[in-house]
Amino acid sequence: MCFPFKKLDGELPFPEEKPDYKRNVGNTNLASTIMVFFVKYEVPEKNWDFFNGVRENIQDTEEMLVELDGSLFYLTPDGQVVLIPAGTVSQLRLMKIRPEFTLPGIYGHEFCHPLWDMLTDDEEIEFQTKFNELRLIERSLLKKAWDLKPYMRTTIVEAHADTYRYLGKYMPNELKPYYTMLF
Repeated sequence: MCFPFKKLDGELPFPEEKPDYKRNVGNTNLASTIMVFFVKYEVPEKNWDFFNGVRENIQDTEEMLVELDGSLFYLTPDGQVVLIPAGTVSQLRLMKIRPEFTLPGIYGHEFCHPLWDMLTDDEEIEFQTKFNELRLIERSLLKKAWDLKPYMRTTIVEAHADTYRYLGKYMPNELKPYYTMLF
């Protein structure tokens, strides 16, 4: 069920957080920032090990590897530097994150990418069909997120990730099966 906007005073349940520019590679504790995500988003404790993969061995792909990287960026075709808060290579279950963006919402978004990669082709199609129906429901949180967050509209993979980032447990129940280990 989607909750009406006024039930949450017009806000998305998990609004975008501001970066903490006091954080750097030397003073950021990944384990503690990931724990804040677990608690805030109520991730079942039995699944923490999958996401809490702050480890050295990149060969172990049974869990996520999360690394701090203070220099994530890309160059635009015209040579401008664009900073990237975080990025995930789903197949490797590798996430890199800038220290100032070690925030619950960023983790929520990035942790969805390997979960999407674990869906079957049929499950991806099912999700997309349900998502596209549910995002049209007036006064639903999903429609509000869709309307407010243009990045959701870039690809279905990003829509999947941002649905969890901004709605968490308040997303429509019909979509929760496509977020294994987060509910």
